[in-house]
Amino acid sequence: MARIQIVNELGRGRILVTGGAGFIGSALVWALNKLGLENILVADQLSNDEKWLNLAPLKFDDYIAAEALLKKSTATGTR
Repeated sequence: MARIQIVNELGRGRILVTGGAGFIGSALVWALNKLGLENILVADQLSNDEKWLNLAPLKFDDYIAAEALLKKSTATGTR
């Protein structure tokens, strides 16, 4: 029953996964998807490598570059 409660609480808001395109981050997004959660904001620093391929099969609301997330958080004072 505790698992259901946790999933219900996670489903109430948006989940931020930093490093979401990396090995661990994409595995976390995959696990959240398995729980039926797709209200996920992925933040990472994508470049010319193929790390973005880790995100291709996953379901998430949006992607934000790590640098843009940092700028937003410092602008709103939530750092």
